[in-house]
Amino acid sequence: MPRIAKEPDQLRIDVMEACIKTFNEKGLKLTVEDVAKLCHVSKKTLYLMYADKEAMLIAAIDYVFRAIKANEREVYDDPSLTTIEKLKKIMVGMPEKLQGVDFTRSYEFKEAYPSLHKRANMHLENDWEQTIDLIS
Repeated sequence: MPRIAKEPDQLRIDVMEACIKTFNEKGLKLTVEDVAKLCHVSKKTLYLMYADKEAMLIAAIDYVFRAIKANEREVYDDPSLTTIEKLKKIMVGMPEKLQGVDFTRSYEFKEAYPSLHKRANMHLENDWEQTIDLIS
């Protein structure tokens, strides 16, 4: 039976979610092959999308933080919530699809992939305007 090609945007989402799932299970021992198997695509397909494992992991970090920020914007813009409710949801909230992300494993980036560690810290240190606005 011929394989049905995925739309590029859907494939990128599938790859990011597979990368996150595999990272939660294996940490930095994950391989491009692990992610490819989970997505039901070839390693070649992933290497056409990402130069290497590090580039794929950087894209996954960006994907996670974009989802967190989108969730924050949704909460911030919700007129049915009080300021206190918004703060609670933003401070402890995590988009449903990211509930399983094991952030405690991010320490693994520091020595093996300093660029990943730097990227994650950049996301953590920036874009707090909405939260600061609510606190004010």
